Amino acid sequence: MKPASSPRVPPGITSIDKRRLDSKAMTAPGREYTVTEESPDSLSALWRDPGTGLRWECLFVIPIWLEAWWSVFGTGWTRHICSVRRGEDLLGIAPLMLRDQTAYLIGDSDVCDCLDFIVVPGRESEFFRTLLRHLQHQGITRMHLHAQRPGSAVERHLLPSLECEGCPFSWEREDVTFEMDLPATWEEFLGQLSGKQRHEVKRKMRRVNETGCVRVRKAHEERDIEDGLGTFFQLFRLSREDKAAFLTSEREGFFREMAAALSQARLLRLYVCEVGGRPAAAVMCFDYGATRYLYNNGYDPRFRSLSVGIVSKLLTIKDGIDEGQMRYDFLRGNESYKRHLGGKLVSLHGLSVELR
Repeated sequence: MKPASSPRVPPGITSIDKRRLDSKAMTAPGREYTVTEESPDSLSALWRDPGTGLRWECLFVIPIWLEAWWSVFGTGWTRHICSVRRGEDLLGIAPLMLRDQTAYLIGDSDVCDCLDFIVVPGRESEFFRTLLRHLQHQGITRMHLHAQRPGSAVERHLLPSLECEGCPFSWEREDVTFEMDLPATWEEFLGQLSGKQRHEVKRKMRRVNETGCVRVRKAHEERDIEDGLGTFFQLFRLSREDKAAFLTSEREGFFREMAAALSQARLLRLYVCEVGGRPAAAVMCFDYGATRYLYNNGYDPRFRSLSVGIVSKLLTIKDGIDEGQMRYDFLRGNESYKRHLGGKLVSLHGLSVELR
């Protein structure tokens, strides 16, 4: 590939020295657009400050998740988490990583189910226009953004900004996820299912309960999570060969880092279903906002006849209803059980941009 020439500096951009970044768009005196690099500590402070107006809607870009991912997978990348301001007003944050003149959102599709920017409502166009010009000024020639949900800041605001800036891009479906609204009661949830699926759910739940020796342990405190993780990893590997192959030592290290951080923030829920005193299934969920996320699960094939895999997921749905969660997100993947349990298909898209 021919080396990229030095990018033309867009009109209104001049160099400044502010935390190692050098983009500044001049407007009225005292109302300049500035781009500032954020450290992990400053990013965490912004997340904890409700006065910023930022919308941290995507779980997979909150600071503790980003830091867990970076500590395990960040080798070979350049971290570039930058904030955009106009004067003293914070407009948004771009949690980016760079390689070969290309910008990506921090994360990967193996362990991060969706990604996005963090933007103040109403300031999205200003944020993205300034960010695009900053990246061009930094010599970034491409941007690849994966795992974009409908309604993301990328879909609603970056795409129109790219058209305004004349940047060629492609927007293509990468994967799907499933989600559903949760009703107020378990009986209402059953009423939402088709007659066939409602019968199947009741039959599976009754069959497990008839064993007379079923117990569900729910861990959400830090001291309980560590004990439950060992069981979770064991059952994860046992459940399928592809899951055993997926759970490399590196990914297990990430799961442990992430679980420790999210349990400290009280966002992690770990369920272990025991039959006859033996672990039969385990499910890892996250509660963020008013949504319960089904992140991953595993089960012991010796208990397959009791459908412990499906039953353990149903128990997390029931518990989510009992705790007042408003939505259940099955996360990435096209497994048929997600439809059977009431999930509605949602497409995930990827964006590739030429930054001209």
